[in-house]
Amino acid sequence: MTGLTVQDLRAGVTERAVQAAVLEFLAGHEADLLAAAEGLQVPPEALAAAGRELAR
Repeated sequence: MTGLTVQDLRAGVTERAVQAAVLEFLAGHEADLLAAAEGLQVPPEALAAAGRELAR
């Protein structure tokens, strides 16, 4: 859905652009955002804020 393959995600996990793309995807899919936030034990707003910061 993000246009990234599993291999792309693994290879680019430390790259700001990949991190921003993943967080942008989550921001557009509330159920996934909530699940990720719960799994990471952070508020969903923190993930959204991180995505905005990375996209700058």
